[in-house]
Amino acid sequence: MFLFDQQSATELEFDKIKTLLQDFCIAETSRGTVKLLQPYQTLSEVDRELGLTSEFMKIKNSPDRVLPRLDFHDLSSEIKKLKIEGYILPSEAFIKLLNNSYLCNELIRFMEEYDGQYPYLYRIFRRIESSDIIIKNIEEVFDKKMNIKNDASDELMRIRTSIRSTKREINRNFEQIIRKLQAKGYLGDTKETFIDERRVLTIISTYKRKVPGNVLGVSKTGGFSYIEPSANIESNKSLMNLFSNERDEILKILKDLTTKIRLELPLIKTCQKLLNRLDFIQAKYKLAESMQGIKPKYVEEPYVDIINAIHPLLFLNNAKEGKPTYPQSIKMDRDNHFLVISGPNAGGKSITLKTVGLLQLMFQSGLLVPAHPKSTFGWFNQILSDIGDNQSIENQLSTYSYRLNRMNQFLNEGDNKSLLLLDEFGSGSDPELGGALAEAIFESLYKKRMFAVLTTHYANIKLQASELERAINACMLFDQITLAPTFTLSIGQPGSSFTFEVAQMNGIPDSIIQRAKSKLSLERVQMDKLIATLQIEKTVYERRNQSLKDKASHSTRAKEDYELLSEKIKQQKISQQEFVQMNNHFIIAGKKMSQFVSKYKPGKNNKALLVELTKYLAIEKSKFKKDNIQKMNKRLKQSKLKQIKQKVTKTEKSVKELQKPIIIGDSVIIVKTKQKGIVKSIENDKCFIIVGNFLFQTKKDDLIHS
Repeated sequence: MFLFDQQSATELEFDKIKTLLQDFCIAETSRGTVKLLQPYQTLSEVDRELGLTSEFMKIKNSPDRVLPRLDFHDLSSEIKKLKIEGYILPSEAFIKLLNNSYLCNELIRFMEEYDGQYPYLYRIFRRIESSDIIIKNIEEVFDKKMNIKNDASDELMRIRTSIRSTKREINRNFEQIIRKLQAKGYLGDTKETFIDERRVLTIISTYKRKVPGNVLGVSKTGGFSYIEPSANIESNKSLMNLFSNERDEILKILKDLTTKIRLELPLIKTCQKLLNRLDFIQAKYKLAESMQGIKPKYVEEPYVDIINAIHPLLFLNNAKEGKPTYPQSIKMDRDNHFLVISGPNAGGKSITLKTVGLLQLMFQSGLLVPAHPKSTFGWFNQILSDIGDNQSIENQLSTYSYRLNRMNQFLNEGDNKSLLLLDEFGSGSDPELGGALAEAIFESLYKKRMFAVLTTHYANIKLQASELERAINACMLFDQITLAPTFTLSIGQPGSSFTFEVAQMNGIPDSIIQRAKSKLSLERVQMDKLIATLQIEKTVYERRNQSLKDKASHSTRAKEDYELLSEKIKQQKISQQEFVQMNNHFIIAGKKMSQFVSKYKPGKNNKALLVELTKYLAIEKSKFKKDNIQKMNKRLKQSKLKQIKQKVTKTEKSVKELQKPIIIGDSVIIVKTKQKGIVKSIENDKCFIIVGNFLFQTKKDDLIHS
């Protein structure tokens, strides 16, 4: 069972992920579901949610499968009102019901077409079948423009027929009166207007007494009077009564329709539930698309193996600003479950810690995570953190007390199935006394066999991590010359804070730096210097290692080029030999034919010569056939070999394309997301790719030429 710690979720900014997710929802009900979202209690629930979102993503990314567009109405209010006996739904509600019913049927038909291919999604469709009863009932009343049909009832047909007849009579009378009054010059420029749905004359006020009828109003200036002609007074009254009767009949029709729809309330609720569920799944899919989320592997035990993971909020923010986001890879298991990250500030320690925590929260909440698909997530019963980004100097004392209270909570509640995330562990108090207390707490947390990621500047904590069997040091690498952060996590050794080096680079006088060093023990200064040296050497080693890999790759390509050239020369040599053999054959045949020509005697008996010539030609013909058959067989073999070689060459070409060095300006494909982009810049093994309007950062190994 997962024990949710709201404070940890807040510190890890899980609420911001939920806000992004809410923005992708269509219905208010779905947004309410997101608001309540927190880690599930079991891995089977997580598997279900990841499976649903992953299958939805496959459908959306499939070029030959078009899922009906999720454009629907939230019927929560209508469903509540349908439960009230006697309540009449307005026309707008039936429009919503009709659209949702159409969409439900389309979705059901889509899933039936691909039955068995999407097992997770199919499960949420199995309790509902397509039904036309709601559609049939509504379409009997409403036309395609969602106006109530004339024949929705016999009475409505009678009323509307009378309305049309009465309107024709009114208009006929009105046109006759207008023509007469216009000839007399009694009409204003506008001639007519409408008041209370009645057609009235615009009469110049001077002549109003000369026009029989009811004065229904005057213009603002008083210059015009609006008169209902006496010939239409009774007809207008009849028309008003007909309009009233029409409204009453429509209300009756809607009441009858509401009664029929009320009988289908279970179906409406099931359909709405399905649409809200798909809305939630679609929102999770859109969130994953925005941050390159994937479905990772997972196991039902505490374990961490995230590969090329990125902090989603940082990634989205950097993408807006055109900045790269550096991925991190971390692995922790039962043999190495306590990770201590050290190094100078602004190197990425805290963001690495937050990435682990936030991605674990997202995974256990059923959300796809921005990491490599080969990443494996374990299961934790608790995710606990003490990050305290928002603490101020003024509250330093209360901050330290708060942190001690949190530590006490971790010691009491944490166990071997807890994931602990502690930023700036041990800070907030006297360095010497606080460091000693931090060391004691560190030992206690370690003994509880928790999985933990800690960041610290304390040398005693780094030393302790190096001595404990299942703890491991790590540091964020820095450039050996500029001391600029590379945002790369290096496992296996502690990091220096580069306190004096950074001070020197920022212009602090050497005399002050030396005085500061004199206040420390020689061992402390030497240890920090050693750590800094080791860290720099490790950075150099990793760069050289990458250089060796690049050279090995170039060497392999050179060897392949040589083998191809060697094969080409070999084929040319064979072709030359065949050409020489063919020429020799022609020379011998030519000499023989020359002999026959010299023996031929015009006008004499050449019968013996002709017999010899015929015999020779027969032998040569036989040889020719035999040679042709051999050549044909050889060509067939060569043709087959050529086809095979072409396939091999094509494959090799593809492989070479994959292995060909990626340079600035190349068109590439990001393997894990299949996104196409252009290489903007390259730093060591990292490439910055422009995809659309966004800038992504990834490793060279994760790219292929497009």
